[in-house]
Amino acid sequence: MEVIHTLLPRMTANASVVLFGGLAKERPYPGSTMVTSVNGAVATMIRTLAIELAPIRFNSIHPGIIGDSPTWMGKTDVIAAIRERTPGGRLAMTEDVVDAVDFLSTNQGLTASIYAWTAVGCSRSPIMRENGQPIMRNWDRR
Repeated sequence: MEVIHTLLPRMTANASVVLFGGLAKERPYPGSTMVTSVNGAVATMIRTLAIELAPIRFNSIHPGIIGDSPTWMGKTDVIAAIRERTPGGRLAMTEDVVDAVDFLSTNQGLTASIYAWTAVGCSRSPIMRENGQPIMRNWDRR
């Protein structure tokens, strides 16, 4: 929030901010009270920022397990088990997250959007490409 406050005087009407959270907001686990609270706050905060600071756009992305992140290196059995439970048979990769951030940053029609990946499905799917252009597909709406 302090970064937004500091940069606000430099932002134009076409500015876009993408905040990162995590899926602990949806699926807390033992010992996650602080991280769950912060991730939930990110989702709530973008909605209020989008209203209070319009026309600047605010969106958030809450990735779950990213298959090629260093955290999961060498844990091939765990990754394989999680991958089997996904609708498309694959996990999101770093490139998918980058594409999603690019989409949220450049699409002037989106504000107060929350995109989240889960281990067993997507609230919104990762960026797909059709004719070389990024598009979003809804797998399920939660």
